[in-house]
Amino acid sequence: MDPMTAAVAPTVEQVGALLGLRPRPHSVAELDRVVRAGLPYASMRRVEKHFGLLLQPQVRRFIGSRSTLERREVAGRLSRAESERLARLAGLSGLAEFVWGSPALAKQFLSTPHPQLESRTPLEAAESEIGARQVERLLWSIEHGLPA
Repeated sequence: MDPMTAAVAPTVEQVGALLGLRPRPHSVAELDRVVRAGLPYASMRRVEKHFGLLLQPQVRRFIGSRSTLERREVAGRLSRAESERLARLAGLSGLAEFVWGSPALAKQFLSTPHPQLESRTPLEAAESEIGARQVERLLWSIEHGLPA
């Protein structure tokens, strides 16, 4: 297994577990296939529960508007774009838990403004794909003991 796959594999499994996917994906390709098909609405509920009441409004805002999410709840499935955002959020949560070693510390990191993110929280920065990559770089810098 190459170093990049080794670094990603635990996160892919964490993402699958957090999203409640069955069977659980074991590769980025498997996760991508499931996300492109649209995640079940229940996956969003699992992520909301994982983040807790304090961060629940941020999670919902991250995924979509209130009216859109109400329609998705009735349909039982998220759109591809919403699924991608939810998987991005779950992936960042898994990576943050890996780096910080604790769900509580990961949630604290994700909800605290950071100077390298222009004083935005990592959750706010990750609303865009570019911002999410910036949060990932920040987390890997922390993991490798580099200035963050």
